Amino acid sequence: MFNRNLAVFITLAALALASPARAESGVCRDPWVTQAIQQVTGRSPDGSADLGECNYRLYGGGQWNSYPDLLNKVRVAFAARQQQSPAAAYKGVCRDAWVTQAIREVAGRNPNGTADLGECNYKLYGGGQWNSYPDLVNKVRVAFGVQVPQPSPPAPRQPTPQELAAGNFVDAAYTRLLQRAADPGGRNDFINRMLNKGWSPEDVWTAIAQSQERLQRFGFWAPAKAAYSGHRELCFGAIGPKCDGAPKSNPVWVDKFIRPDGVEMGYIQIQVSVGSILHDNSCLRVGGQYCDGLPAGIAADAYPLFKYMQPSALEWNKAVYNTIDNRFWTATFGPYPTNKGLMNQFSDDLTPASNRTALMAPIMGYVASPYPAIPYTLGETRQTLALKARAGTAVDRGDAAYCASGSYREDGNALVQKFWGVCN
Repeated sequence: MFNRNLAVFITLAALALASPARAESGVCRDPWVTQAIQQVTGRSPDGSADLGECNYRLYGGGQWNSYPDLLNKVRVAFAARQQQSPAAAYKGVCRDAWVTQAIREVAGRNPNGTADLGECNYKLYGGGQWNSYPDLVNKVRVAFGVQVPQPSPPAPRQPTPQELAAGNFVDAAYTRLLQRAADPGGRNDFINRMLNKGWSPEDVWTAIAQSQERLQRFGFWAPAKAAYSGHRELCFGAIGPKCDGAPKSNPVWVDKFIRPDGVEMGYIQIQVSVGSILHDNSCLRVGGQYCDGLPAGIAADAYPLFKYMQPSALEWNKAVYNTIDNRFWTATFGPYPTNKGLMNQFSDDLTPASNRTALMAPIMGYVASPYPAIPYTLGETRQTLALKARAGTAVDRGDAAYCASGSYREDGNALVQKFWGVCN
C-alpha cells in the first residue's frame, strides 16, 4: 500500500537537495564548519548548506580528524585567501589578527576593511608600531577618537593618628617660631624624628627655636628649654628680675595659645631701658650689685656706700634712674610656657655679642653725676641686641645706638644742655 507521508518526506528532501540555495543563509550544512568560520572570522559564513564559504571541501579537502583540526584548516584557508588576493579577502577580517581583535574590542564591530585595506591598515595605529596588544588597543582607541582610559592614581596613604599629631606639632612650631608654613622636607624630617628616633615635642620645639633660619631671620634664637653655660634667663634685658617686673614695669601676658601637645604658651610685654639691658648683661658676666634681685628690706641695704663699690653698680644706678626718669619702652618677649615650672626651664638666647655704645654716670657718694661719661664695655647677648627703642622714646645722652633708628635729637644749646635725647 502506498504510504503518502513517506512520499511527502521524500519529495521535500529531493527539493532541498535540488535547491540548496533555499537553505538558510549563513548556516552551513555541517554545524562544525559554521562554528569554525564564526570563531575564525567573528561573523557568520558567507554562504549556506555546502555553497560559498560553507563548502566543506575548501578546508583540507573536506577531511579532518577533529574539531580543532577543522578549526586550524579554516584558519589556513582564510589566511591563504588573504595572501593570494587581499581584495578578495572577506570584508571585516584584517591580515593582522590583533588588528581585527583590537577593532572589535574598541568599536564593538568588525573592521570596515580587509587584509591591510580600510580600517585594517595597520599603519593607522601608531604608525604600525606597538609594544603589546594592550598598547595596540590604546592606539586603535586614539585612531577611533575613543578616550584612552587612564589608570586611576593610587589612593594616597592616609596618615596614622601618630603621624597626624606629630605633623600638627611641627606645623605649630614653624608658625610660631619661624612665622611661616613648614616645608614638606623639613616637616617630614621632624615627624620621622618624633616617631622613629625618640624625639619629644620639646626636642622639636628647641631645634626649630635654635635653628640657623631662626637666627638669620630674627637675629636671635627663640626661647627654648635650654641653658647657656648653666644660666637660664627670661625677659632678659627687661626692668626687674626675669619677667616679674618692678615699679613702672608691669608684665602682661598677650597672645596666648595652646600647642598641639597641650602646653599653654604666650608672650610677655614688659618695660625695658638701656640701664636694665646693661645691668642684666653685666650681672651675667661679673655678677655684683642686686644681680639676684631687689633686697628684702632696709637691713639688706645697710651699707649704701659699699654697694656702689660692687661690680654692676654703675649699670644698676643707670637702670634705676632710667626708670625714675621714664626713659624706657615696652618690648615683647617669648613665647614662654605660662606654667611657672615649665617656664623656668626655658631661657632666652644668651649667646654673647658685642655691645652697642652706651654711657654711664660716675657715682659720687650717695649721688651720681648727671653727666653720663663712662662707657659700658662688658658686651651684650643676641637677645638684648634685638631690644631697640621706638621713635619718641627718651634715652640718656650717648645712648643713640639703642634707638631703632640709631639716632636721636638733643634739646638745649651749648650752655644749657639736657641730659637725654629723644629717638628719631
